[in-house]
Amino acid sequence: MKKIINIKFITLLLFSITLMNCDGSLDINTDPLAASEIDAKLLYPQFFLQMSSNRTIELNSVNIQAQHWTSGGSAGVFRNPERYTVSPFTVGNNFTGIYTGVLRNLSLAQELIERNRPEDLNSIGQIKVFEAFSYLHITQIYGDAPLEEAIQTNEFPNPKFDSQENLLRSVIVRLDDAISLLSSPTGIVTGADLIYKGNRENWIRFANSLKLKTLMLIANVNPADASAEIQALSTNPMLILNNANNAYLRYPGLLVNQIQYGKL
Repeated sequence: MKKIINIKFITLLLFSITLMNCDGSLDINTDPLAASEIDAKLLYPQFFLQMSSNRTIELNSVNIQAQHWTSGGSAGVFRNPERYTVSPFTVGNNFTGIYTGVLRNLSLAQELIERNRPEDLNSIGQIKVFEAFSYLHITQIYGDAPLEEAIQTNEFPNPKFDSQENLLRSVIVRLDDAISLLSSPTGIVTGADLIYKGNRENWIRFANSLKLKTLMLIANVNPADASAEIQALSTNPMLILNNANNAYLRYPGLLVNQIQYGKL
């Protein structure tokens, strides 16, 4: 009988020690290797590349119109895109990719800069230009789309859709804010800027050119509402006027440059 009691006591004691040990040192809900804070510039290549890979609908449309492209390989030829049949996969991937990837990372990068380096106004200007570009792209494809309640998943898990007019006008506002932020020399992301390498004037050119494009879209419906701004902006020298000012991802020409090019 004593042996049975002792065994029960020892088992109970070991079980109690195990519970105390788990409570004191083991937290299965916390990843000790997870990054709690990152540098905002690490997000720049991410949203640039995400936007580049999410421009399928424009790429297909332009290439099909020019008749210079057809799908191949496992996709075969003369499939839906060539027949002008746009599937949910073609447009759906764009929609979710830009909202959950591009715009979410832009918002996070701006939040990090405003918290850690609020004096870097040019960096925030870069983000606002690309954010405006993203919303312009969204509304060109879908028309009405989430804006005021976009990417606020906790507050608005099912965001309302704003009108295309509101989206276009919000693009103008964002671009005006960006141009103002970029108008004086402050801190700016350089190496991680895969488009202009921190060239402030080129970012202003990009912003003005996007603004002109947006105003022209507004003028298609209401010419009187945008004609004066279009006229004023069309003579602005700070536009994309040659290929050297173009906004695009510059890939290295030589394989040996890839490692250096990837440095931030």
